[in-house]
Amino acid sequence: MTSAEAVGAPAGPRLGEVLRGLWPPVRSVRFWVVQATVLLIAVLHDVVLVWLRARGGTLAVPGPVTSALLFIPVLYAALNFGVSGAVGTAVLSTLIIVPHWFLTGPISPMHVWMETGNLILLNAVAVVVGVGVERERRARRRAEQALTVAEVATARYQSLFGDHPAAVIITDADGVVSETNAAATRLFATASPGRRLGDVLGVGVPELLAGVPDLRLTTTDGEDRVFTPSAQLISPDAATRLVQIVLVDATERHRRHEEQRLFGARLITGQEDERRRLAADLHDDPLQTLMFISRGLDELAGDPRLPSDLADQARVDADLTTDVGRGLRKVIRGLRPPVLDDLGLVAALRQCVTDAAARPDAPALRLRVLGTPVRLPPQTELTAYRVVQESLSNVLRHAHANRVGVRVEFADDLTVTVTDDGVGIPERERRPAGAGRLPPDPGNRVASVVGGSQITGFGLVGMRERVSAASGHLEIRRRSPRGTTVRAILPMDANGASIDVTDG
Repeated sequence: MTSAEAVGAPAGPRLGEVLRGLWPPVRSVRFWVVQATVLLIAVLHDVVLVWLRARGGTLAVPGPVTSALLFIPVLYAALNFGVSGAVGTAVLSTLIIVPHWFLTGPISPMHVWMETGNLILLNAVAVVVGVGVERERRARRRAEQALTVAEVATARYQSLFGDHPAAVIITDADGVVSETNAAATRLFATASPGRRLGDVLGVGVPELLAGVPDLRLTTTDGEDRVFTPSAQLISPDAATRLVQIVLVDATERHRRHEEQRLFGARLITGQEDERRRLAADLHDDPLQTLMFISRGLDELAGDPRLPSDLADQARVDADLTTDVGRGLRKVIRGLRPPVLDDLGLVAALRQCVTDAAARPDAPALRLRVLGTPVRLPPQTELTAYRVVQESLSNVLRHAHANRVGVRVEFADDLTVTVTDDGVGIPERERRPAGAGRLPPDPGNRVASVVGGSQITGFGLVGMRERVSAASGHLEIRRRSPRGTTVRAILPMDANGASIDVTDG
C-alpha cells in the first residue's frame, strides 16, 4: 500500500459514517408529518405572496415573512431527530422555497435576498441545533450507561458486603461506624451505626490503615477470638472518605500455630533433657572408668617388676585411654556443656569459640561481650548457646571464611550475632532482613545454605524453633560484599545476677 493509499484509506469509512449520520429518519411517521408541515408552509407562503400582489401590498407585510415559519418544523425536527432530521428538513425547505422565485411571477431582488438569508440561517440553525441535540443525547446515553454500571456495581458490592463470611465494618473519617454486614452484627453487638470504632475493636482508623497485628476480641457470645484486620479507603474524597475494615477470623490458625510452637518447644526440651542425661551418664560412668583404667595403666607401667616391653605397651595403652577420655569430654561438652550450667552463657561461649579455633584450618575467631553480663533463665542461655554452636559449625564446614566474629550484647534484650566473611548465602535461600522464620519445607526438612554450601537437614530449622520457643526473633542475612550474619534476639531476665567477665 502506498503512502497516499494509507492516508486516504480511512476517508471512505469516515465519509460513510458521516453520510449515515446525516441520513434522515425516513422510517419515522413523525418525520414525514414534519415534512408535510414544510410543504404546507410553502403553499401558505405562495398563497400569501399572490394575495399580497393582488392587493397591491396594502397590508405593508413583507413577502418573505411567511418563509420564516419554516424555522418551526426545522427546530422541531432537530429537537426530536437530531442533526439528521434537522438537515433533512432544512434541505427540503430549501428545495421547495428556491423554485417559487421563478414560478410565482416577478419577485423583487430584495425579496430574493431576504429569503436567501432566511434559508442560510435556516440551514445553519439546523446544523447547530442538531449537533447540539446529538451531543446532548450521547451525553445522556453515557450518563445512563454509567448509572446502570454504577447500579450494577453497587448491587454487587452490597451482595458481597452482606454475604461476606468475614466481619466487615464501614466507618467515616472520624472512625464512627456507618454500616456493618451480617457477620459483623452477629459477632459484635457493639458494632452498630453511630458507635465509635475504638469502642468495638480497641483501635482507631489511623492504626488500622497503618497496619496492626492480629486482634484478640470478645464476641457477642462471650468467646475470645483472634481476628486479622485489614483496612482500606473506599472513597478518595478526604471530606467524605469511608474506610472499610475486614476482620478475618484467625482463631483456628492461631490455635494450630500455638500447638505447633508448644509441640516444638516440648521436642526441644525433651532433646535437651536427653542430652543432659546422656552427658551425665557418659561423665559418671564411661569417663570415670576410662580415667580409672588410665591411672591403672600408668601405675602398671611404673612397676619395676613388669618386663620393659610390657611396660612400654602399658604406657601406650594409658596414653590411648587418656586420648579417648579427652575425646569423650568433648562429646560431653557438645551434648551439654557443664560450664553453661555452672558459670553461665559467656563462659560457655568462650569455651565454644576456643574449641572451634582449635580445629584444623579454623579461621580467626573473636568473641566480644557488650553490656553487663548477667545470668539468664536456663532456656534463654541454652538457646543462645545453641545458636552460636550451630552457626560456628556451619561456618567451619561450609563458609571458607577467614574471619568469624561472635558478639553477645546484654541490653534490654539479649542479642547474639555470628558474622563471617565467607562465600555467603545465595539470594534464593535467605529471608529478607528481619525475617524471623525460614520458609517451610515438605516433610519438615529444609534445604538451606549457610556459608554458601547447600546442606539438607534440621540445623537451621532447629535454630529457628529454639528461638521461637524462647519468644525470640531470628535473622539470617547476607553481608556485603560477602559473608553471612546470623542474629538471635532473645528476651532476658532483668533480675538476673550480675557476673564479672572479660572479653575473650
